[in-house]
Amino acid sequence: MRAPELSTGAEKIDRIISRINSGDIRIPAFQRAYVWKQNQILDLLDSVIKNYPIGSVLLWSTTERLNHTRNIAGYKIPDNADEYPVNYVLDGQQRISSIYATFSDKTQQDPATASYNPNLNIFEIYYNFSSKKFIPKLK
Repeated sequence: MRAPELSTGAEKIDRIISRINSGDIRIPAFQRAYVWKQNQILDLLDSVIKNYPIGSVLLWSTTERLNHTRNIAGYKIPDNADEYPVNYVLDGQQRISSIYATFSDKTQQDPATASYNPNLNIFEIYYNFSSKKFIPKLK
């Protein structure tokens, strides 16, 4: 049995999105549903643009497959081959889901879990270059 190891480091947002799109990062079913409001997403994005720390994300890397996983913020995540390890989000789900739902161009809503899915309009956010702020889409 391999001894557990802890590795730390920063990852760029585009790399995190790519890892989610490939099925490398998943949400275990025991995590709560996505609960953030749009103002919390805007605050997170404001921290990102100002290069402030946004906290850590704790991932459990394993080849063991959990029976149930959850989508990410209402979007389908593809399965990857059984022999590849999966990184399950143990802490940081709201942040990683907000970043993915806001910036990914490969999102597809998951109707199978509609009761858990947030209103996807909260992710309709734009960057205003004049005011240098993220703003919600005008309705």
